[in-house]
Amino acid sequence: MDNSELNILISKLSHDFTSSLKNNLTIFVEKNNSNNEIIKNLKSLLFKLPEYNELNNNYKNLQDEYNKLLKNYNLFKEESNKDNISLIVKNIDNIKLENENENENVKVIDLNKAKNKVIKESEEESEEEESEEEESEEEESEEQEQEQEQEQEQEQEQEQEQEQEQEQEQEEQEEQEQEQEEQEQEQEEQEQEEQEQEQEEQEQEQEQEQEQEQEEQEQEQEEQEQEQEQEEQESEQEQEQEEEEEEEEEEQDEQEEEDEEQDEQEEEEEEEEEEEEEELVLITINEKNYYKNELNNNIYECLNNEDIGDYLGKIINGKIHCK
Repeated sequence: MDNSELNILISKLSHDFTSSLKNNLTIFVEKNNSNNEIIKNLKSLLFKLPEYNELNNNYKNLQDEYNKLLKNYNLFKEESNKDNISLIVKNIDNIKLENENENENVKVIDLNKAKNKVIKESEEESEEEESEEEESEEEESEEQEQEQEQEQEQEQEQEQEQEQEQEQEQEEQEEQEQEQEEQEQEQEEQEQEEQEQEQEEQEQEQEQEQEQEQEEQEQEQEEQEQEQEQEEQESEQEQEQEEEEEEEEEEQDEQEEEDEEQDEQEEEEEEEEEEEEEELVLITINEKNYYKNELNNNIYECLNNEDIGDYLGKIINGKIHCK
């Protein structure tokens, strides 16, 4: 194969490769963008759901209550430091204060009512307070149960959301697998087309080679015929040359005879010119020298070396009349 054919093949392959990349990548990018838009829309819808708003409000309320309790606890701690009272925290919601001396009376602060007052109680009052504490504990247990139920509900909702997200992911994966299968099928089809094109090109190359061989054979035959014709022509030319040489010899003989006749004539003319030169006379007209034949008044040019030049004309009445 020549360099030109290789360049053609390389250009075709590069063109096919770029076109396939463009087609496949455009499909992938478009689907990816569409999926991203769907996810954005889903997020916006999820944030607008009433369940999400309720959870967000509950979270804010709990955070506010927690901050209030912290404030009350800090205030109570400051007052207890003023009265030299030690604090022992048994539960997060119920705080008991005990003095360093165990025999002294106990000071209790109910943080749920947010009242910081020190109360001296007797044994009877302590029993009442214990009952109240038990009631408060029961209430707290009920509240904890409610919170646990809410948490369970939230967990269930989260599980449902996760399941939905997993289902969406599975669907997306299935779509991607389908796309990949389609792309693979397209690639296989393209490969088949390329193979067919290569086969066609090979067949065309074989046909071209066969045609070239036939042409070469025909050219060889033509060359042989031309050589034969040239040989015949050369033989004919040799014969013609021989005939021409014979004719030239005859012509040369004739020319020699003619040359001899011309030489005789030239000799006669020279003799006549010599006779005429003997009759020429040098004259001057308008400060120029000329030769004049006294017999027929012919005027000839006088050269610088005083030789006789060309014939100019005749002199009549002292004037030269050109020929």
